[in-house]
Amino acid sequence: MQGDHVLPQEVLHHLATFLDTTDIFTYSRTCKQLKNDLGLSVLNFSTNLSKEWAASYHDGDTPRKDDMLPVFPLQHMTHSVMFSCLWKDQGWGNRKGKIFIVEEPNDPDGMEHTRHNLNDAAYYNKVAESGIAEHDETELRLFFHPQPNRKYYLWYRVGGGGGHELYLKSAHVKQVVYGDRTGHIATNFNILHSQNLFTGNDGVVGSFAIEMLLGVVQSLMNQIQTNQMLDSHLTVPLQVVGIELSLDSLQAIVTILKGTTGMDDFISSQIQAK
Repeated sequence: MQGDHVLPQEVLHHLATFLDTTDIFTYSRTCKQLKNDLGLSVLNFSTNLSKEWAASYHDGDTPRKDDMLPVFPLQHMTHSVMFSCLWKDQGWGNRKGKIFIVEEPNDPDGMEHTRHNLNDAAYYNKVAESGIAEHDETELRLFFHPQPNRKYYLWYRVGGGGGHELYLKSAHVKQVVYGDRTGHIATNFNILHSQNLFTGNDGVVGSFAIEMLLGVVQSLMNQIQTNQMLDSHLTVPLQVVGIELSLDSLQAIVTILKGTTGMDDFISSQIQAK
């Protein structure tokens, strides 16, 4: 796959939609040109999610809604999301526990809090579904391709009949994005996320901090482009956390902060995870 034989970008991305989060990286490694054209990288979310669910005798077979999953709204750059965790059931008896990832619209009719029936196909869309939980702890991986203007929730079914339980821990979400040929989008996003940029340590949305950082980055980009000496008052806070002060790196931060839609849902998922 060289020179004029390289497929158009939109064709490569369409072919990639048939692959899950693991296979897309295998696909990209088949050719250097393909790897460069896809420009894959990973946004990491450690959710610190730990759950213990028990079911009643009568309604344990009914799926229940739980937390929203963090999907950062780089809408036209996202390939897929992988949710992984360690899980098991009560350790004896019949095995009934399952986990689902469910897609919802952004509540266009204001009825989100009154809908809890997973069979409501007009509202809910199961995008990933586990097998039955084992008695012993195993790793679970679920993959899905997020769509614009949608939210994604974890649902679970413990199992009815009495005595059933479901345990989940060490949950992690990885979001694979396209077009990050230099790796700066993933690197800088993971740095900013680790610094609680999107939610402060107290869970308060840091919108002022986001706007201030955007102003700082744009000022530094202007200084670089006009061959000015960089203002140390602006550079030191970025260097301390490990952000590279190149034009590509700073442009990646602009992409993260400005080139997004639906930030409110992402921030809500981060506050929920605290």
